[in-house]
Amino acid sequence: MSHGFEGEGKNQVLAEALGISEEDAEQYVTIDTNESDDGLIYGYIAIFDDSTPQAVLDAAGVGRDRSVDLGPNVFDEEE
Repeated sequence: MSHGFEGEGKNQVLAEALGISEEDAEQYVTIDTNESDDGLIYGYIAIFDDSTPQAVLDAAGVGRDRSVDLGPNVFDEEE
C-alpha cells in the first residue's frame, strides 16, 4: 500500500511539521503509521533515532518515547 509519506518532499514536510531542518528529518526520523486493520490511516508517527541530538529532540517536542504523533493529513498535498 502506498502512503503519503513516500517520495520527494517528505523531509521538507516533516521538517516543517516538526520544527527541525530537512537534514535532521532525513538523518534522524522514520515514519510509521497508526492505522486500522483494514488500512485506514488514523495518523502518522515520527520516530526519532537514539542518536538524535538533544537540541533536535527539544525543537521537535519529542517525549520520552522518542516519537511525535502527526495528524492524518500531514502529507496531503495542497490543492
